[in-house]
Amino acid sequence: MTQIILENLDPIVVEKLQVRATRQGRSLIEELKAIVEEAVQFESFPNQQETMHEARERLAKVRQQYQGRTFRDSAELLREDRQR
Repeated sequence: MTQIILENLDPIVVEKLQVRATRQGRSLIEELKAIVEEAVQFESFPNQQETMHEARERLAKVRQQYQGRTFRDSAELLREDRQR
């Protein structure tokens, strides 16, 4: 594995990281690894705004596809299904 060295960290930051690690039941090194891994995982997901934009586009296409059509009440369909 690759080794990363962080120099000149503010002692207050190190203390806060140690408190956070203790709360999580981890060593300082384990907590730092978890923080870095979490940061990278979120970077691999698309931006939430992009995702919402894509969802709105898909919704608009579906609405256009079914525009003007009428559908039966789903409660009515469930009742019919239960009576079989």
